[in-house]
Amino acid sequence: MTFFPGRFFRQTVADPRRLDLWIGLPPSARPSVAWMEPPLPDDDTPVVRQMLASQATPEAQQAMTAGEALPFPAENGIVTMNDPVLQAAELPGINGIGTARSLARLYAACVGDLDGVPRLLTADSVADASVPRSWGQMVLGDPDRGQRWGTGFMLSSSPARPMLSEQSFGHDGAGGQLGFADPAHRVGFAYLSRQMGPLLDERANVLVRALGRCLGVPEPSRTPAAPSPSRSTPEGIHE
Repeated sequence: MTFFPGRFFRQTVADPRRLDLWIGLPPSARPSVAWMEPPLPDDDTPVVRQMLASQATPEAQQAMTAGEALPFPAENGIVTMNDPVLQAAELPGINGIGTARSLARLYAACVGDLDGVPRLLTADSVADASVPRSWGQMVLGDPDRGQRWGTGFMLSSSPARPMLSEQSFGHDGAGGQLGFADPAHRVGFAYLSRQMGPLLDERANVLVRALGRCLGVPEPSRTPAAPSPSRSTPEGIHE
């Protein structure tokens, strides 16, 4: 039996919700895809030096380059994922392509019905997703800057990657991209940029804080939060 993850995603998730999101870009969507620019330079700080050292280990390089199959993030000044062949491949871990609006709507669909289409995740799954399962210094990875993970999702992780609240779940991406859902405030959020940022990229964090001010949400702490299970099952969504 042959399974095509990109086609499955389109048929069951994206098409019913009219989302401009693909895992395996079709030729018809290729002209609308932005050209990615390589990461901006990093400041010379102790944290950045730690991060660069951790990413330079053979184990980290194997993970970041898919076993040296794909130079990451760029080769000869060109971002690897600009290659149309790679964009067309169905590689769920690395080449999801879409608009920020559609990614926000995807996360909104995780916590509520969207345009009459039933929600993607049950209330129990949403509650489970926001329970911290892993935190602290990674065996292979960057220094501990508050990163936390739940069941399949990244959680609000101050100061590295704060989200709207302790109930938020989603994930960030290479170059400063970020998407998440917040069931407590019925929000789906996404920030995508064609300009990859430095290691300590604050662009998405600034926007999340601005969103919080608009919604009257207290600003996330700038220090790592102690892991604490939190559950919420509201009805309805915003995007």
